[in-house]
Amino acid sequence: MLNNQKLYLETKDVDRYGRTVGVIYTADGDEINLELVCDGHAWWYERYAKKASDYKQCQEEAQKNKRGLWAEEDPVAPWDWRRR
Repeated sequence: MLNNQKLYLETKDVDRYGRTVGVIYTADGDEINLELVCDGHAWWYERYAKKASDYKQCQEEAQKNKRGLWAEEDPVAPWDWRRR
């Protein structure tokens, strides 16, 4: 997907565990985070991004078209998986 492109991180926050929360862009300005959700390779976490309607739309389309993790019969959200 990235083919050795330079990437740029826009830091948004640091979570309670000290991890950087941000958005990754290519040199062309493509938003990698969004592309991952659109392709079904990442989960949109509504709790922390309620206003991110573009992410919501991408995830709904990925679910509808059974792309990526949505091709699984019963995908488990990462936050649910960690509780197990």
